[in-house]
Amino acid sequence: MRGQSSCVRRDVWVAIMGIALVMGVARVSFAGTETIAKEAKETLEATKQYTVEQKEAFQRKAQEELAVVQKQIGMLREKGQEVSAATRVELQKSIGELERKKLRSSMSWRN
Repeated sequence: MRGQSSCVRRDVWVAIMGIALVMGVARVSFAGTETIAKEAKETLEATKQYTVEQKEAFQRKAQEELAVVQKQIGMLREKGQEVSAATRVELQKSIGELERKKLRSSMSWRN
């Protein structure tokens, strides 16, 4: 999940620079301080909105992945009821791995 955090930071940086260029903040301007302050405020608001949208998209994706893992766990548990003792041990290992993955996933998107 650390890689995704740096991607989000990179995306925010790109958005800030893009907005700054479009709004003319990056070019030399003889505008008054009020205009510059207004443009900076608009840029900040746009960046905040973009960051919120990225966070929400990440959380949706994490929820979808979590739902898939939970479904896999359920299927393995059902399958575990029908198999021999030796196979059941292997299924329990798989379930344990998925449970750990689920826990890591849920912890990462809550932070």
